[in-house]
Amino acid sequence: MSKTMAKLLYHYGVKVRVFPSTEQKRLIKRNSDACRFIYNEMNGMNRELFMLKQVKLPIAIV
Repeated sequence: MSKTMAKLLYHYGVKVRVFPSTEQKRLIKRNSDACRFIYNEMNGMNRELFMLKQVKLPIAIV
């Protein structure tokens, strides 16, 4: 059975440097922007549900 990283005496890693093309940079930016948008939307929905529960409104999550 292998040990987990936390149990090893030393942690080894690899440094990698990438040089994306212009098209790849555009795709990376588009994906990170979409990820940030979804995170912010879900965070806002969670905050709104929390506030509604604080005022004791019956909320049915389907």
